[in-house]
Amino acid sequence: AGVDGALSGSAHFVTWGHVADVILVVARTDDGVGVFEIAAEAVGFERSAATVFDPTVRLSTYSFANTPARRLGTAGWEAVQQALD
Repeated sequence: AGVDGALSGSAHFVTWGHVADVILVVARTDDGVGVFEIAAEAVGFERSAATVFDPTVRLSTYSFANTPARRLGTAGWEAVQQALD
């Protein structure tokens, strides 16, 4: 992932991912970890329903193929840790 660049990869078991309009992605970059914003209609972004045992749980798989992304700030991993606390 580049700063305000493009993301490639995948994310699995995204809870209620089928309803998101904006996706926040934590990704490794050349300078560490970054938090990125992706619009659900972005080129190169695909989502699909994940197979689950419990039909009341909605999970998705996200795929990114050179998907345009906007980096949110510069805090990186510190921002992720703060959000999880």
